[in-house]
Amino acid sequence: PAPVNDDLLDAVEAAGHDPSDFSFEFGHFDDLLLRRGAGPASRRHLDRLLELWLRRGYRTLGGSALLGGHPEETWRSIDQALLTIRDYDDALPDGLGLAWSPGARVYPASPLGRWVRDNPEAAAPDLYGAVTEDQVEPLVYCRPAPPRELFAWVQERLDSCKGAIRPMNDELRASPSQEQVELRVNAGIIARDARRPEEARELLEAALAIAPSHGEGLRQLALVLANDLGEPQAAREVLLRLRSVVAGSPSRLAEVRAALEALG
Repeated sequence: PAPVNDDLLDAVEAAGHDPSDFSFEFGHFDDLLLRRGAGPASRRHLDRLLELWLRRGYRTLGGSALLGGHPEETWRSIDQALLTIRDYDDALPDGLGLAWSPGARVYPASPLGRWVRDNPEAAAPDLYGAVTEDQVEPLVYCRPAPPRELFAWVQERLDSCKGAIRPMNDELRASPSQEQVELRVNAGIIARDARRPEEARELLEAALAIAPSHGEGLRQLALVLANDLGEPQAAREVLLRLRSVVAGSPSRLAEVRAALEALG
Protein backbone atom coordinates (compact mmCIF):
# COMPACT_ATOMS: atom_id res chain seq x y z
CA PRO A 1 0.00 0.00 0.00
CA ALA A 2 2.81 2.45 0.77
CA PRO A 3 4.01 3.55 -2.72
CA VAL A 4 0.56 4.11 -4.28
CA ASN A 5 0.07 7.70 -5.45
CA ASP A 6 -1.88 9.79 -7.95
CA ASP A 7 0.60 9.28 -10.79
CA LEU A 8 0.34 5.51 -10.49
CA LEU A 9 -3.45 5.57 -10.30
CA ASP A 10 -3.66 7.93 -13.29
CA ALA A 11 -1.59 5.45 -15.28
CA VAL A 12 -3.76 2.55 -14.14
CA GLU A 13 -6.92 4.33 -15.21
CA ALA A 14 -5.35 5.34 -18.52
CA ALA A 15 -4.67 1.65 -19.15
CA GLY A 16 -8.38 0.94 -18.73
CA HIS A 17 -8.37 -0.52 -15.24
CA ASP A 18 -10.42 0.43 -12.19
CA PRO A 19 -8.17 0.81 -9.10
CA SER A 20 -11.11 -0.06 -6.87
CA ASP A 21 -10.75 -3.62 -8.20
CA PHE A 22 -7.30 -3.87 -6.61
CA SER A 23 -6.68 -6.07 -3.58
CA PHE A 24 -3.94 -4.90 -1.20
CA GLU A 25 -2.11 -6.97 1.36
CA PHE A 26 -2.86 -4.98 4.50
CA GLY A 27 -1.55 -7.67 6.84
CA HIS A 28 -3.18 -6.14 9.90
CA PHE A 29 -4.69 -2.85 11.08
CA ASP A 30 -3.03 -2.41 14.49
CA ASP A 31 -0.13 0.01 14.15
CA LEU A 32 2.09 -1.65 16.77
CA LEU A 33 1.88 -5.04 15.10
CA LEU A 34 2.30 -3.54 11.64
CA ARG A 35 5.54 -1.93 12.79
CA ARG A 36 6.68 -5.32 14.08
CA GLY A 37 6.20 -7.12 10.80
CA ALA A 38 2.52 -8.07 10.69
CA GLY A 39 2.12 -6.27 7.36
CA PRO A 40 4.05 -4.58 4.56
CA ALA A 41 3.27 -1.00 5.66
CA SER A 42 2.44 1.05 8.74
CA ARG A 43 -1.00 2.19 9.82
CA ARG A 44 -0.04 5.70 8.62
CA HIS A 45 0.47 4.32 5.12
CA LEU A 46 -2.89 2.56 5.23
CA ASP A 47 -4.60 5.78 6.33
CA ARG A 48 -2.94 7.65 3.44
CA LEU A 49 -4.18 5.00 1.02
CA LEU A 50 -7.72 5.40 2.35
CA GLU A 51 -7.49 9.20 2.04
CA LEU A 52 -6.27 8.82 -1.54
CA TRP A 53 -9.17 6.50 -2.38
CA LEU A 54 -11.72 8.89 -0.88
CA ARG A 55 -10.24 11.93 -2.60
CA ARG A 56 -10.36 10.23 -5.98
CA GLY A 57 -13.94 9.10 -5.49
CA TYR A 58 -13.40 5.35 -5.40
CA ARG A 59 -16.30 3.67 -3.65
CA THR A 60 -14.51 0.72 -2.07
CA LEU A 61 -11.01 -0.37 -1.02
CA GLY A 62 -10.13 -4.05 -1.07
CA GLY A 63 -7.48 -6.18 0.56
CA SER A 64 -6.61 -8.96 2.98
CA ALA A 65 -5.56 -9.29 6.62
CA LEU A 66 -4.37 -12.05 8.95
CA LEU A 67 -5.73 -11.56 12.47
CA GLY A 68 -4.11 -13.69 15.15
CA GLY A 69 -1.13 -14.73 13.06
CA HIS A 70 1.65 -12.76 14.81
CA PRO A 71 3.53 -13.92 17.95
CA GLU A 72 2.75 -10.62 19.68
CA GLU A 73 -0.98 -10.62 18.90
CA THR A 74 -3.25 -9.85 21.88
CA TRP A 75 -6.92 -9.13 22.42
CA ARG A 76 -5.95 -5.46 22.49
CA SER A 77 -4.41 -5.60 19.02
CA ILE A 78 -7.33 -7.65 17.70
CA ASP A 79 -9.90 -5.18 19.03
CA GLN A 80 -7.90 -2.18 17.80
CA ALA A 81 -7.77 -3.73 14.34
CA LEU A 82 -11.52 -4.33 14.36
CA LEU A 83 -12.19 -0.71 15.33
CA THR A 84 -10.04 0.47 12.43
CA ILE A 85 -11.73 -1.91 9.99
CA ARG A 86 -15.11 -0.53 11.01
CA ASP A 87 -13.84 3.05 10.64
CA TYR A 88 -12.60 2.32 7.12
CA ASP A 89 -15.87 0.62 6.27
CA ASP A 90 -17.86 3.63 7.50
CA ALA A 91 -15.70 6.06 5.50
CA LEU A 92 -16.06 4.35 2.10
CA PRO A 93 -19.37 4.73 0.18
CA ASP A 94 -19.61 0.99 -0.52
CA GLY A 95 -17.61 -0.06 2.51
CA LEU A 96 -14.33 -1.91 2.90
CA GLY A 97 -13.71 -5.06 0.90
CA LEU A 98 -11.71 -7.38 3.14
CA ALA A 99 -10.76 -11.04 3.11
CA TRP A 100 -9.55 -11.98 6.59
CA SER A 101 -8.25 -15.07 8.30
CA PRO A 102 -8.22 -16.14 11.96
CA GLY A 103 -4.57 -17.07 12.31
CA ALA A 104 -1.94 -17.71 9.65
CA ARG A 105 -0.69 -20.83 7.96
CA VAL A 106 2.90 -21.67 8.86
CA TYR A 107 5.30 -22.07 5.93
CA PRO A 108 8.94 -23.05 6.56
CA ALA A 109 10.54 -20.12 4.70
CA SER A 110 8.21 -17.40 5.98
CA PRO A 111 9.14 -15.14 8.92
CA LEU A 112 6.46 -16.85 11.00
CA GLY A 113 7.75 -20.27 9.99
CA ARG A 114 11.29 -19.36 11.01
CA TRP A 115 10.05 -17.97 14.32
CA VAL A 116 8.11 -21.18 15.03
CA ARG A 117 11.21 -23.24 14.21
CA ASP A 118 13.44 -21.15 16.45
CA ASN A 119 10.94 -20.87 19.34
CA PRO A 120 9.19 -24.24 19.51
CA GLU A 121 8.18 -24.01 23.17
CA ALA A 122 6.76 -20.50 22.85
CA ALA A 123 4.92 -21.41 19.65
CA ALA A 124 3.50 -24.77 20.74
CA PRO A 125 0.40 -23.53 22.65
CA ASP A 126 -0.80 -21.57 19.61
CA LEU A 127 -0.21 -24.18 16.88
CA TYR A 128 -3.09 -26.09 15.30
CA GLY A 129 -2.59 -28.92 12.84
CA ALA A 130 0.21 -31.29 11.95
CA VAL A 131 3.81 -30.37 12.80
CA THR A 132 5.79 -32.03 10.01
CA GLU A 133 9.24 -31.34 8.60
CA ASP A 134 8.12 -30.20 5.15
CA GLN A 135 4.82 -28.69 6.40
CA VAL A 136 2.84 -29.97 3.44
CA GLU A 137 -0.02 -30.68 5.83
CA PRO A 138 -1.70 -27.48 7.09
CA LEU A 139 -0.25 -26.01 10.26
CA VAL A 140 -1.84 -22.83 11.60
CA TYR A 141 -0.54 -20.40 14.19
CA CYS A 142 -3.32 -18.52 15.96
CA ARG A 143 -3.46 -16.42 19.12
CA PRO A 144 -4.81 -15.19 21.53
CA ALA A 145 -7.47 -17.88 21.00
CA PRO A 146 -8.01 -21.00 18.88
CA PRO A 147 -9.01 -20.33 15.25
CA ARG A 148 -12.71 -21.13 15.65
CA GLU A 149 -13.03 -18.98 18.78
CA LEU A 150 -11.22 -16.07 17.15
CA PHE A 151 -13.30 -16.57 14.00
CA ALA A 152 -16.54 -16.19 15.98
CA TRP A 153 -15.24 -13.13 17.83
CA VAL A 154 -14.23 -11.30 14.65
CA GLN A 155 -17.27 -12.38 12.66
CA GLU A 156 -19.67 -11.06 15.29
CA ARG A 157 -17.99 -7.66 15.42
CA LEU A 158 -17.80 -7.20 11.66
CA ASP A 159 -21.19 -8.66 10.81
CA SER A 160 -22.89 -5.27 10.49
CA CYS A 161 -20.30 -3.76 8.11
CA LYS A 162 -21.68 -2.70 4.73
CA GLY A 163 -18.64 -3.74 2.70
CA ALA A 164 -17.78 -7.17 1.35
CA ILE A 165 -15.96 -8.39 4.46
CA ARG A 166 -15.59 -12.17 4.39
CA PRO A 167 -13.36 -14.82 5.95
CA MET A 168 -10.90 -16.42 3.54
CA ASN A 169 -11.98 -19.76 2.07
CA ASP A 170 -15.41 -19.40 3.64
CA GLU A 171 -16.83 -21.41 0.78
CA LEU A 172 -14.60 -24.39 1.53
CA ARG A 173 -16.26 -27.15 3.53
CA ALA A 174 -13.86 -29.59 5.12
CA SER A 175 -14.19 -33.20 4.01
CA PRO A 176 -11.72 -36.08 3.81
CA SER A 177 -11.65 -35.93 0.00
CA GLN A 178 -11.18 -32.16 -0.06
CA GLU A 179 -8.34 -32.43 2.45
CA GLN A 180 -6.64 -34.98 0.18
CA VAL A 181 -6.99 -32.60 -2.76
CA GLU A 182 -5.42 -29.72 -0.85
CA LEU A 183 -2.58 -31.91 0.42
CA ARG A 184 -1.76 -33.07 -3.12
CA VAL A 185 -1.88 -29.55 -4.55
CA ASN A 186 0.35 -28.26 -1.75
CA ALA A 187 2.79 -31.15 -2.23
CA GLY A 188 2.79 -30.52 -5.98
CA ILE A 189 3.72 -26.86 -5.48
CA ILE A 190 6.56 -27.84 -3.16
CA ALA A 191 7.80 -30.48 -5.62
CA ARG A 192 7.82 -27.92 -8.42
CA ASP A 193 9.74 -25.43 -6.25
CA ALA A 194 12.23 -28.21 -5.53
CA ARG A 195 12.63 -28.77 -9.31
CA ARG A 196 10.96 -32.17 -9.35
CA PRO A 197 8.49 -31.48 -12.18
CA GLU A 198 7.50 -35.10 -12.90
CA GLU A 199 6.60 -35.61 -9.24
CA ALA A 200 4.72 -32.29 -9.26
CA ARG A 201 2.77 -33.38 -12.33
CA GLU A 202 1.75 -36.68 -10.72
CA LEU A 203 0.59 -34.99 -7.52
CA LEU A 204 -1.38 -32.28 -9.31
CA GLU A 205 -3.02 -34.76 -11.67
CA ALA A 206 -3.97 -36.90 -8.68
CA ALA A 207 -5.58 -33.87 -7.03
CA LEU A 208 -7.48 -32.99 -10.20
CA ALA A 209 -8.72 -36.56 -10.55
CA ILE A 210 -10.62 -35.96 -7.30
CA ALA A 211 -11.55 -32.30 -7.93
CA PRO A 212 -11.38 -31.57 -11.69
CA SER A 213 -12.32 -27.89 -11.22
CA HIS A 214 -9.71 -27.03 -8.58
CA GLY A 215 -8.48 -23.65 -9.86
CA GLU A 216 -5.07 -23.60 -8.23
CA GLY A 217 -4.44 -27.23 -9.15
CA LEU A 218 -5.15 -26.43 -12.81
CA ARG A 219 -3.00 -23.31 -12.71
CA GLN A 220 -0.03 -25.13 -11.18
CA LEU A 221 -0.31 -28.05 -13.59
CA ALA A 222 -0.32 -25.65 -16.55
CA LEU A 223 2.83 -24.00 -15.21
CA VAL A 224 4.58 -27.35 -14.77
CA LEU A 225 3.64 -28.51 -18.27
CA ALA A 226 4.54 -25.28 -20.04
CA ASN A 227 7.57 -24.06 -18.12
CA ASP A 228 9.16 -27.18 -16.65
CA LEU A 229 8.28 -30.10 -18.92
CA GLY A 230 8.10 -28.32 -22.28
CA GLU A 231 4.63 -29.61 -23.20
CA PRO A 232 2.79 -26.53 -24.51
CA GLN A 233 -0.12 -28.45 -26.07
CA ALA A 234 -0.85 -30.27 -22.82
CA ALA A 235 -0.56 -26.96 -20.95
CA ARG A 236 -3.00 -25.39 -23.39
CA GLU A 237 -5.57 -28.11 -22.72
CA VAL A 238 -5.27 -27.50 -18.98
CA LEU A 239 -5.61 -23.75 -19.46
CA LEU A 240 -8.79 -24.27 -21.47
CA ARG A 241 -10.20 -26.19 -18.52
CA LEU A 242 -9.09 -23.41 -16.19
CA ARG A 243 -10.73 -20.81 -18.44
CA SER A 244 -14.14 -22.34 -17.83
CA VAL A 245 -13.51 -22.49 -14.07
CA VAL A 246 -12.64 -18.76 -13.77
CA ALA A 247 -15.23 -17.53 -16.28
CA GLY A 248 -16.97 -15.48 -13.58
CA SER A 249 -13.81 -13.57 -12.61
CA PRO A 250 -12.76 -11.01 -15.28
CA SER A 251 -9.28 -10.47 -13.84
CA ARG A 252 -8.45 -14.18 -13.61
CA LEU A 253 -10.01 -14.82 -17.00
CA ALA A 254 -7.71 -12.16 -18.49
CA GLU A 255 -4.70 -13.93 -16.94
CA VAL A 256 -5.71 -17.25 -18.49
CA ARG A 257 -6.25 -15.63 -21.90
CA ALA A 258 -2.82 -14.01 -21.70
CA ALA A 259 -1.27 -17.38 -20.87
CA LEU A 260 -3.05 -19.01 -23.82
CA GLU A 261 -1.78 -16.27 -26.15
CA ALA A 262 1.76 -16.78 -24.84
CA LEU A 263 1.55 -20.45 -25.75
CA GLY A 264 0.59 -19.48 -29.30
